[in-house]
Amino acid sequence: MFRKNVFVIALISVLFLTVITHISASTDPNNISKRPFSGKLPALVRLEDVGPGQEYTSQENLDKLIVIADYLQQEGIPFEVSLIPRMVEPGRNYDVTIADNTEYTRKFVSVIKSLEERGGIIGVHGYTHQSRNSNSVSGYEFYSSAKNPDVPNTYTYAKERAEKAIALFDRAGIDPAYWETPHYSASPQQLVAFQEQIGLIYENNYYYPEAWKSNNVVNQQQEYYCGLDVVPAPLGHLNSPERLAAMLAVLDDPAKSGTLASLYFHPTYEFQFIKEVQQKDGKVQYIYDENSLLHQLVKELKNRGYAFVSIYSLVGFVPAQRAENIQFDPRDEIFAGQFVPHASGKALLIWNKRANQWRMSQYTASWYAPRGTNAFQDLGVWLKDLTLEKGTVPLVGYFKNKDREDLLLFNAASGNLILAVNNGNKFVPSHLKWQALNQLQTVLPLSADLNKDGLTDLFLYDKEHGRIGSAINQGGLFTDITWQGFDLLKAKNLKLAAGDFNGDGNSELFVMDHDTKQSKMLAGRKANKFSLAAGTWNSPFCFKPDSQIFAADINGDGKDDLLVHDSDGFWQSYISSGSKFVADRPFGPWGSRNEDAALAADMNGDNRADLVMIDHNTGHYNLNTAISVSGK
Repeated sequence: MFRKNVFVIALISVLFLTVITHISASTDPNNISKRPFSGKLPALVRLEDVGPGQEYTSQENLDKLIVIADYLQQEGIPFEVSLIPRMVEPGRNYDVTIADNTEYTRKFVSVIKSLEERGGIIGVHGYTHQSRNSNSVSGYEFYSSAKNPDVPNTYTYAKERAEKAIALFDRAGIDPAYWETPHYSASPQQLVAFQEQIGLIYENNYYYPEAWKSNNVVNQQQEYYCGLDVVPAPLGHLNSPERLAAMLAVLDDPAKSGTLASLYFHPTYEFQFIKEVQQKDGKVQYIYDENSLLHQLVKELKNRGYAFVSIYSLVGFVPAQRAENIQFDPRDEIFAGQFVPHASGKALLIWNKRANQWRMSQYTASWYAPRGTNAFQDLGVWLKDLTLEKGTVPLVGYFKNKDREDLLLFNAASGNLILAVNNGNKFVPSHLKWQALNQLQTVLPLSADLNKDGLTDLFLYDKEHGRIGSAINQGGLFTDITWQGFDLLKAKNLKLAAGDFNGDGNSELFVMDHDTKQSKMLAGRKANKFSLAAGTWNSPFCFKPDSQIFAADINGDGKDDLLVHDSDGFWQSYISSGSKFVADRPFGPWGSRNEDAALAADMNGDNRADLVMIDHNTGHYNLNTAISVSGK
């Protein structure tokens, strides 16, 4: 893309008239958070207009593209690549896609995958980046009243081309990470077509005048999706020493504090600084001039305290697919578990209380894009017509099976348990009596693994007596309860979460006191006893009284993290280092006060916990997902 044209005020006005949105910067736009980036400000760099044609037809230039990626990797710099999947030059009858079965395209795609291996994240930069008789890269693909008035300005035109672009990525085996509109130019109707394909947009935000400064979540309800991430490139195009100086001037200007240090450059500009040298043994070596613009940029930004990060580090989660018009009621509950044998991700179990049935569905998408497709398979009713006592608490875990999770229905007051064993396509209930409960009215059970045997044990929080109990699962039956009192458990307003926060295979118990804003960790079950964990875990937390707390591994490092969801639709992550929690950037608002259920679970099988939220903002109930990209 040689020129980037911002949307005119008229287009922004139309967007505000036609779409009701809630836009919130995930950071204060005047004070971009340094917290998740080791005390440094974030910077992003994007390689622009890469495609199977023009300068990238020669082996030498493909090699030079790898040289640039090698340099970025050596500097510890993740990067984005905006890929044009089909290159067209009508004047010379050139038309090549990344999915063509030719020696050249196979070589080109191999180079793109080599970029991924070196830290590159590949985005979709239109379908052809041209229309009619124009050439890819310089041409406009979508509607522009000034630059491209002769193409349709319709949603249908854009949808067809966006779908074709994503299909080429799929055929080439490349995951489409984000969408970037060619020349940032399209009609308001066409923007919706892009957003319903990918919930991560990497271009200047056209929804909110101040949003050019930092990344945002646009909390927008559309037919096929809920919300999208928008990450801008406010520093623009790096293509000359003068542009570099102008970029640095913006970052150094106190009046422009908060500007995200995000920019793009064409690798072809850097090729002039990469020289081919023939070695004595006949092999070719490339020497990359340290005075190149990219080298200068990296040096200047690092000297100013910036850390280059990936687009994934900024957003954390990407709004993905939804299931529409599901059977749900405000009284119903939703659970996630490894219910389906050999499935890659967890399935969702909805307890429809009015119908007295438990219905299962499985997330089947392999990626968060495209999201305008049915990504859930209805697996039917797994349990029904079961009479439950008042106060019964459902728990999910490996209570009987070790290869698939079961359902335990727990009633502390009566001591009655119903173990619904998972046989692979339904739950088979059996009734148990647990005398050890002894009519404890105020006991809250939490699923946990207390001895690393692969079966789910129980934490039992006795609010009335300020104590915690542990019970070991012995093949579906539980041992006597071992009780232990702690002063911290006597507080009136506690939030608890059980998880393997230090990665040792055993569950710990996180306890947060809303009144004092202090937290503690119970860990180290030895000789049936727990102890207070090291004080490094005891950071002050600020949760709202109505917040939900989830223990889940958000970044796939094998340690459970904390995820806090409040009624305003914000999701705050606290990442476990193994000895303490570190606050990450908040995600949201995603959803609204009309949410009826929320949870965190690994939906796509990549060992990262994703977000699930049910709302009825469109007049009927929708199940929405946002896929974790933390740690990618």
